[in-house]
Amino acid sequence: MYRTSRYRLYPSKAQARVLADTLDTCRDLYNSLLHWRIHDCDRLGRAPTRLQQQAARPGWKKTHPERKRVHSQALQDVVHRADRAFQDFFRRIKAGEPAGHPKRRDKGYDSLTDTQSGFHLEDDRLCLSKIGAIKARLYRPLVGAVRTCTVRRVCGQWFVCIACQAEPVPLPPSEEEVGLDVGLTHFAALSTGEFIENPRLFRRAERSLAQTQRRVSRARRGTRRQRTAKRAASRLNARVRDRRHDFAHQTARRLVTRYGLIAVEALVIKNMVRNHCLAKSISDAAWSLFRLVLTWKAEKVGRSVVHVNPANTRRRCSGCGLVAPKTLSDRRHQCACGLTLNRDTNAALNILQDARRIVFSPLAPTALIGQRQGEGGGLPAVGQLRAPAGQSPLHFRPDSRARAPSGRQEVRPGDPHGEKPDAHAADHARRHGRRFLAMYPHRLGWRDRQMRGLPQGEKR
Repeated sequence: MYRTSRYRLYPSKAQARVLADTLDTCRDLYNSLLHWRIHDCDRLGRAPTRLQQQAARPGWKKTHPERKRVHSQALQDVVHRADRAFQDFFRRIKAGEPAGHPKRRDKGYDSLTDTQSGFHLEDDRLCLSKIGAIKARLYRPLVGAVRTCTVRRVCGQWFVCIACQAEPVPLPPSEEEVGLDVGLTHFAALSTGEFIENPRLFRRAERSLAQTQRRVSRARRGTRRQRTAKRAASRLNARVRDRRHDFAHQTARRLVTRYGLIAVEALVIKNMVRNHCLAKSISDAAWSLFRLVLTWKAEKVGRSVVHVNPANTRRRCSGCGLVAPKTLSDRRHQCACGLTLNRDTNAALNILQDARRIVFSPLAPTALIGQRQGEGGGLPAVGQLRAPAGQSPLHFRPDSRARAPSGRQEVRPGDPHGEKPDAHAADHARRHGRRFLAMYPHRLGWRDRQMRGLPQGEKR
């Protein structure tokens, strides 16, 4: 598996200017590659491939001398980025999603990547070809074989991300298990009765963000004062983002170190933020980021994460199973069976119980089936959980064939009643990708060409 380490760079003023000029050169090359593809499609009816654009790379330095100051691996990565932009565009068209065709990068091109050579670490320095040795804060040693090196510019600061390929090192097996119920009063309630406090990072910095944004609004456009205010606002937002990432990583690490099986809800966050009263608080909590970090950290150390259906987890009694309606203001769970406890703790217990049913169910996929320990059951050890070929137990959704939490039936591959009709897909493509579909007629299916009145393989 790949593991990426991020380090802060401290370039001198001359090195910072060289890095900025290198990014500008890569951005101009990216725009030229996009223009090349669009121009050939308009005039010749076909676009150059990635290999054809790479073959023309040696001639670029003759017509553009500034590209001689950029390492060849960085220029090759620009070709890959342009090709990925078009491949993702056609993938979205085929899937019926909003197309978002590739655009010029007048700004926002803030990274360059060396894939095979052109970089190495020397003491506390990062040596980049044609740039020099840059001071770096290497607070953590690299583990594994180094694959790529990406230099990024974030809010005027420079960072390097080094990706290494290494085998995961599992932690000692743990028999403990826990259920997590995320919320807003507390970030998460554990089935053990513990709570993780909500840091509310955006709410705490909201006043400072408002003051900084007012300075941006009051400054005259294009002046030095506006650029300074924008830089301050972007750094403040970056600080909030970094604190949120740090909280997610530290919390997830504590959980995967202690527990062998972790049960979480498969929440659909994009539907929950439609509630304008809670959208800001939900976005500030960053549940999706925490779940993503928790999943890959558990995979790295050999733990298991089970996603359960969130339906009725707060209304169902964890003692007797009775489902009773509750409002948002009901913070205590009181059942006729005599069970009284915190509402979120009750939901966490239900989530853990659902995860146990998934693990021990004979109908569940083998991704979450392990040999039961003893006659009485008990959760299997982490090492006994076996996954089928090509499927990871960490990404398994147990209720993928049930009704989605939003109340809509999920579409399954091969379901004739759930798939989008071709007419709707073609109309979606006409609205979102009219220009590029005209330039790439061979990308259209036969039914789309028939609806548009295009013969097979002929340009409109």
